[in-house]
Amino acid sequence: MTDDELLLPRFVGTYEKLDDPTVWETDPISQQLAVGAPDGYGFDKWRPFQVNAASSLLEPLYAKLPARFPKLFEFLILSYRWAEADLMKYRRLANSPGPDLLDYWNRCQRTPLFGELHCPPDTSNLGRS
Repeated sequence: MTDDELLLPRFVGTYEKLDDPTVWETDPISQQLAVGAPDGYGFDKWRPFQVNAASSLLEPLYAKLPARFPKLFEFLILSYRWAEADLMKYRRLANSPGPDLLDYWNRCQRTPLFGELHCPPDTSNLGRS
């Protein structure tokens, strides 16, 4: 394992330290990731969990994107599932449990900044009359 790959469990561990990992009725992803007994207030908590997804799951995404993700991010989305988390400087969109990454992809597409960065508008006709 590389140093970067060893770093990922520590990084993912910050999700529950920086954000409240409470399971909410309105969040089906956090419900799927619930672990342990309810807290003193009766709320369940969620925790990211590790998976071993095939890299081929990225290909449907790459067919729609102009470039590939950085290797470390590829390893992250293939290796872990998590609910949405506010990491103070930015918000990590949920990567829900499931057999593929389509739910993650759909969530990203609904995020304006992701769409601007990864799916730029067609500008091939600009400057032509």
